[in-house]
Amino acid sequence: MRDLTLGATYALIIAPFRVLQHLTTVDDQLRCLEVIARDLAPNGRLVFDVFNPAFAKLVEADGIEREDTPEQRLPDGRTFRRAWRVARVRWIDQVSESELIYYVDGKRYVQAFEMRWYLAAELRHLLARAGFRVREMYGDFERGPVVDGCPELVVVAENAG
Repeated sequence: MRDLTLGATYALIIAPFRVLQHLTTVDDQLRCLEVIARDLAPNGRLVFDVFNPAFAKLVEADGIEREDTPEQRLPDGRTFRRAWRVARVRWIDQVSESELIYYVDGKRYVQAFEMRWYLAAELRHLLARAGFRVREMYGDFERGPVVDGCPELVVVAENAG
């Protein structure tokens, strides 16, 4: 994402599924946004989503696994269930060290990853620094308002360059 070269110009670039949250440093975030701005037409749109951080859940992060997909039978006969946990919160970096834990026929598989969380005001500053202007920001996928406790931050930004 930081070094992608598309070789074309687009009127719309989307970054769905909270992909920008995997850029955990400001340098990585700016490099990615510069790549996007380079391949986005003047006044072109960038649309992306991130979680609106639920601080109560982050404060309570205790490293305990919590099941989010109860056990079920897969078409091939194996059993499957999924859990998740926040192993650690690095407050100074605004990063959650998280894990998705998959159980397939009782065997445990762990996918560890870091996710950077953003505040709405911070996103506006970051995007401005990268040459974007925020056109719209929504608090959910139904275009609800950004308010305390909204689940998402869905951003529509315009290339100001």
